[in-house]
Amino acid sequence: MKKTFAVFLSLVLLLSVCGTVFADSGETNQTPEFEKPVTVSVTDETGAPVSGATLQLSDSEGNVLKTWDANGDRTFFLKEGEYTIRNLSVSDDYLEDAEPVFVTVERTEAEQAVYTGTVLYDHDHTEICNSSKHVGLELYTVSGNGESTVAYCFNHGKKNPTGSDYREYIATPELLFRYALNKNDGITAQNLYDHVLSIIYRSASVQSAYDLDDVEIRYLAYMAIKNFTDPKCFIEFDENGSSLLLYDENGKPMKDENGKYLFAEGGCVLGTIVHHGNTDHKSDPDYVFPQKYIDAYKDLIGSTAHPSDYYLYFYYPEGYEIGNDQSFQILLSAKRAAAENAVLTLRPALQFEVTLVWAFDGSTGKSLPSAAKVAPHLRLYADGEDVTDLYEGKLEVVDNRNKTYTVRFNGLPKLNEDTSEIEYMLEIGGVKDYIAEENTATNGGTIVLTGLNLTIKPLKPVPIRPIRP
Repeated sequence: MKKTFAVFLSLVLLLSVCGTVFADSGETNQTPEFEKPVTVSVTDETGAPVSGATLQLSDSEGNVLKTWDANGDRTFFLKEGEYTIRNLSVSDDYLEDAEPVFVTVERTEAEQAVYTGTVLYDHDHTEICNSSKHVGLELYTVSGNGESTVAYCFNHGKKNPTGSDYREYIATPELLFRYALNKNDGITAQNLYDHVLSIIYRSASVQSAYDLDDVEIRYLAYMAIKNFTDPKCFIEFDENGSSLLLYDENGKPMKDENGKYLFAEGGCVLGTIVHHGNTDHKSDPDYVFPQKYIDAYKDLIGSTAHPSDYYLYFYYPEGYEIGNDQSFQILLSAKRAAAENAVLTLRPALQFEVTLVWAFDGSTGKSLPSAAKVAPHLRLYADGEDVTDLYEGKLEVVDNRNKTYTVRFNGLPKLNEDTSEIEYMLEIGGVKDYIAEENTATNGGTIVLTGLNLTIKPLKPVPIRPIRP
């Protein structure tokens, strides 16, 4: 018969898989503030993603929190409060007049729920835990909001998770890095986060691939997580991941002259924690950890893959601080969550150009009007509406020095509110001494202006009659 039993975590004060005696003391840290993921997207008016914009995130007091180049969605973990996302610059393909996006982060009623923690003890898997003296393999679960979630604990040397009332916190990369007191010095916050999150996310597929039962995969996932959160607690393991901590006659872990823990051959560990090393398989130097466990473990620690909407969560007893000498280990889980979306919409822009060609016989001595004198004779229409005054600041007239001018309007809106394309047309008229047979043109067109023939004909000679005396 399967030997398992469950209790509320408030009753759990026994030495367990989560409780060893050798961990860094760490620094005092307060319980984390509530945060939520906010995903910032930049799109055009059709909803297509846009790259190349520079955005800025600021809080309600105007303090700039982040400035970044938007090349795809970006997710931030924000504390409760009001935030503003502004566009600072864009490529020439878009207008710079995007409306700022305002974001409110607040804790919903569901996010204030109190979770209940329980632990299940398993004694059936003797290849892992074969001692009747030990409480068994601990399998943690947190329940709340109508759901139950498998949980794992980290931060060896702290008290076992306790208390039935837990608060849920999103464990950002920075928070996990901050509260993992026994992590390796060389690991980055993002790398630590991605590995732990991937282990939990991929545990189901690894379980299926290696034909593991629910207890086995939870144990191996726990070992794999500790490989990243608590490696400083564990030393020296062989190529198969087998190690065993040596104890003296007083039951204390033995150390060498350099203060490192001593290990003997055998044991049932995968290169991380010495799981039940003081009792299980200690007297069996020929013990070999099951190969499928080793393979599954290596599979779990070898990836950082996880969906973008999958997040880590902390569960911690109310009223306690994380990281001080009296604090508890942290329960950790992962699940999908919908980030709040903040979409900044950029309007596509276009550059409108028309070429003016001046046609005249240069031998007549006629000169071209200056670009400045041509500008007042130009009118711009958008879908038939005169918008010249609206876009006066965008007008540029360039003398190409080859009897042509380029009339250019930079950064005009490309689309109407209904996303239909705006049709622009340029009109010219009233230029002194010149006339155009077709005085309008659309984008990329040409208007030919012909000089009027104003050569003055010579007067006929008038005979001068002699004055009579």
